[in-house]
Amino acid sequence: MKNRAGVEYTRSFKVAVLVVMLGYLAIGIKLVYLQVIKGDYYLKLTSINHVSKERIPPLRGTIRDRYGEVLALNIPIFDLYAVPRYVKKPEKEVSLLENTGILSHEDAERLLARLKKAKGLASFRRVLVKKGLVGRNCPFDGSRLIPTDSGLLKCPKCKRTFKDQVSMVTVNRNDLPGFSIRTRMHRFYPKANLTVHVVGYVNQVNMRDLKRLGKAYVRGDLIGRTGIERAFEKQLRGSPGVRVFVRTAGGRRLNPATLPPPFNKLKDKPSVPGDDITLTIDWDLTRAAARAMRYHYSGAVVALDVHTGEVLVLYSKPGFNPNIGHFGAKKTKNFDPNLYSPMLDKALIAYPPGSTFKMITAVAGLTEGVVDPDTELFCGGYYMYKGHRFGCHNRFGHGDVDMIKGIEVSCDVYFYQVGEALGMDTLAHYARDYFGLGQHTGIEIHESTGIVPTVRWHNRHSPTGFLPGFVLNTAVGQGALKVTPLQIARAYAALANGGRLMRVTLIKRITDHEGKVIFRSKPHVERYLALSDMVRATVMQGLYMVVNGRHGTARHSAIKDLPFAGKTGTAQAPERRSGGGKRFQAWLKQDHAWFVGYAPAANPQVVVAAFVEHGGGGGKAAAPVVKQVIEAYYRLYPEKVRQ
Repeated sequence: MKNRAGVEYTRSFKVAVLVVMLGYLAIGIKLVYLQVIKGDYYLKLTSINHVSKERIPPLRGTIRDRYGEVLALNIPIFDLYAVPRYVKKPEKEVSLLENTGILSHEDAERLLARLKKAKGLASFRRVLVKKGLVGRNCPFDGSRLIPTDSGLLKCPKCKRTFKDQVSMVTVNRNDLPGFSIRTRMHRFYPKANLTVHVVGYVNQVNMRDLKRLGKAYVRGDLIGRTGIERAFEKQLRGSPGVRVFVRTAGGRRLNPATLPPPFNKLKDKPSVPGDDITLTIDWDLTRAAARAMRYHYSGAVVALDVHTGEVLVLYSKPGFNPNIGHFGAKKTKNFDPNLYSPMLDKALIAYPPGSTFKMITAVAGLTEGVVDPDTELFCGGYYMYKGHRFGCHNRFGHGDVDMIKGIEVSCDVYFYQVGEALGMDTLAHYARDYFGLGQHTGIEIHESTGIVPTVRWHNRHSPTGFLPGFVLNTAVGQGALKVTPLQIARAYAALANGGRLMRVTLIKRITDHEGKVIFRSKPHVERYLALSDMVRATVMQGLYMVVNGRHGTARHSAIKDLPFAGKTGTAQAPERRSGGGKRFQAWLKQDHAWFVGYAPAANPQVVVAAFVEHGGGGGKAAAPVVKQVIEAYYRLYPEKVRQ
């Protein structure tokens, strides 16, 4: 029994020893596997301190004029950051930044205290050291800086000189561990206030935007607020990407492709740049319009290609500089632009059009047969209608007036009588259904539709309801009637091109970031006007005489060699606003001045409308503006003028 028990004990002991040895062997094999075969794998894992992801904002698309002149682009802004955990010698590194002039003494002391204070997880958070290091562009006006012989950078526009702070940091990179330059793109508008109402501007999203747009935008993203920037936000913005960072404990970046799983699967997602937009706007012609308006406080100029509906000029004064933090223009002793509503695009705001509307009254009267070209009506300086006296701008009267003379001298009494014969709703029909007043023109940015009153409209909106005398005021462009400079320009273009009401457009083409054209605008006729040759020829002859006739209201603006045609307008629109002093209050009491013209008169190619807010008479204030723009058009487009 003892021997059997001993044998069993010995056998159990051997089994136990074998199990232990196998266990040690397995551990040994595992250690060899981990340390020798997989040693490099785990060594790399131990080097990884943390992984972070960074959102890459997309590059916003560029906006250009029809000939490639840049109206909105992105310029790089360089910001200096530090990660406290990786700044090895704070005193030395901060001192270097101070000695190179990048930081002031006060800023250096604040940064040093902040670096020393950062502990734990906070030491891994980026700290903004300095915003907007001087590099490629002038920090004041965005112009590209030019190197000088002294080693400084000089702005060709403002003439200031700067140190190249970006180069200073780059050269001293080895002595500044933990510091890095991050580039962000800033939206810059080279033409500033002259094109701001068309192009618009961007700024950062606010909390209301974030709630409305969801995850598509994050804090710090830019969004278009007005103009093309707003209307084409989706196309201009592009799509954001993601940049992945893998760092060691020492702050060194690691290439994810060289790391073991799952880190080797980490990849950057590139952002997709926004589309570029080419506008129909002609910058040179816009500049000519701004020069023509230089003596006026407020107003607008519109120029359209009569055959395509393309907008060549959409200029509003005063403007504001979208490149500065606060919107506004420089004040002078006698001119505060904020009094004249610089944020409003007056080319797309509705005002009473004055006698420029008589073109439509004339077309309606001739088409409906209430008058013919030879019908003469007497003007004695006023017209008595239902006991009320409606005056003419010539209080001595024009005598017997036919249609052509009525347009030439802008006889109010003649058009009172034509309007009376037509009636309110017939006038509204021609204004709205023929010439598109009171409707959107098709332009891609926000516009006012204006007001084309009818009997029903007056019964709803006028305190007295409709009164018969209202039609007389409407016939000469007064009363409740309101149109935008763009609308009246389009109406005249329809007359000049033979009766095609064109859809207005600001977009020439859109291209993606690879240069592929993804949209190209084509002329679009909204409607064909039923204008007889007689009607068109009669009205156009009257408009020719306005500028070139002996008694024309715009005769002082005639161009002898290449005549143009058009119509003056003077609209009574006194206003009341507080402040501004005597000069401003006197300005508010003046009439609005209008002129709409097409050129050349014999072969119309362009129509130009000028609106001078509280400018006085149309022949004196607005017609010279149109003349100067047409002269610029003749210089810029000689091939069209000589057709």
